[in-house]
Amino acid sequence: MNYNEINNWLEGELKKLDISPTNYQKAVDRYTSVGNVLESKLRDEYNIDSHVYAQGSFMIGTVVKPYGKDKEYDVDIVCECDLTKNDISAKELKETIGNIIRNDGIYGKMLSKDEGRRTWTIEYAEDSDLSFHIDVQPSIPKDDSQYEKAISTTTRSKKDNNDYYWDNGNPLGFKDWFEDANANSYNEVASLQKRILFENNTFYASVDDIPKQLVVTKLQRLVQILKRHRDIRFENHKYKEDKPNSMIITILATKVFLESSSNLSLIELLKLFSDKLTTNLDLFKRTEDDITGLLIDRIDGDFIINNPKVEENLAERWNDSDNDKKQAFFDWVSWISTDIQKLASMTSLMEYEHKSFDNLIKEYSHSKAVVLNEHNNKPRDLQNNPKPWKENV
Repeated sequence: MNYNEINNWLEGELKKLDISPTNYQKAVDRYTSVGNVLESKLRDEYNIDSHVYAQGSFMIGTVVKPYGKDKEYDVDIVCECDLTKNDISAKELKETIGNIIRNDGIYGKMLSKDEGRRTWTIEYAEDSDLSFHIDVQPSIPKDDSQYEKAISTTTRSKKDNNDYYWDNGNPLGFKDWFEDANANSYNEVASLQKRILFENNTFYASVDDIPKQLVVTKLQRLVQILKRHRDIRFENHKYKEDKPNSMIITILATKVFLESSSNLSLIELLKLFSDKLTTNLDLFKRTEDDITGLLIDRIDGDFIINNPKVEENLAERWNDSDNDKKQAFFDWVSWISTDIQKLASMTSLMEYEHKSFDNLIKEYSHSKAVVLNEHNNKPRDLQNNPKPWKENV
């Protein structure tokens, strides 16, 4: 079977993962309402100017339908307050935002009892076709960054629940970086996709009213399929809590996309992504020397995946001796390599016409695979364990 047939099948499968325009608009309306409450109460009750905006997959158009037990869409918003670190501490800001939500007549009833380390979570009642929660990230502008639009975010220490500190972020800068990388692909498909969406969704008054986040390019498809593969492979796995995060996947996928030829198909992009990461990780296993200039760097023994728009090493926790995130990532790359090779080698869609992408990857995950453990280079069985070690939080 040729790549055109595989790509057509993949495109059909990925469309099933897209959030519908109706549900997308519901989510936007709801997080906008939360933002309006926060902005008005911060201004009227605390004399603080603020700006609330979306971040993450809803902002860059890489939303994927929730998988398995994780039935809720995760909508992330930032509440950026016009303050400095001299005006307020990380703990005070976190508590201020929490108190506003808690004392609100509507959202106080929806506030999660458990405070997140970085966010406050507003949980919506399950809808027939849309279930989601909103994570609110308190922040202030970062005053010591070389990057425009960078912010300092509140984070609670894992060791001491009363200890809070400032962390780094730049969701608006990251959005600009991603959209720059995506611009050519977006321009190629936006007109046609918007026209189709307009013709099939009567609540849009015009084609121009359709949000750009509903236009899906080859880069966005690459990110979506990698995120979906991750979610399937780590379901009920002992490393579920340590699975690669979406920011790392998005950055690495974008780097590969920018280095690739514009005429590559989606399956070819997936193979290229797999090949580049496999080569990168194999090099780590073969030498202890510093490695730079690839997708992932290692300097003085520390792994580095830099956020392109703020001072942040997304692989920092890989360098902790008691952290499993690095091994989970190594395992995932091995699974991608074997699974994408199987997909690319399909000889006939007749064998798969009644199987979804999800079910195929689940089948692949039940077959045993052996890779080298990054720590000691000994073979290790990667077959999923039958029960999860811990539930998702």
